[in-house]
Amino acid sequence: MIQTTLTNFNVPTSTRDRFDRVCRISGRTRTSVLIEMMEDYIIHQGSVLKDRSKRIRMVDRKLGQTVV
Repeated sequence: MIQTTLTNFNVPTSTRDRFDRVCRISGRTRTSVLIEMMEDYIIHQGSVLKDRSKRIRMVDRKLGQTVV
């Protein structure tokens, strides 16, 4: 079984209400949609950060500096 933790955060009521309606219409739970969104963000940001690090190393090489 996957270990989970309860996560709370504040969100404008109108946004939560619209989100709940869309989840209900799509037959999904709020939790499943939020988890999917978080995982997509992790994947996307991981790619962005990897690319950014690569570009910084390229600049360092062009400047003749070594990366610490």
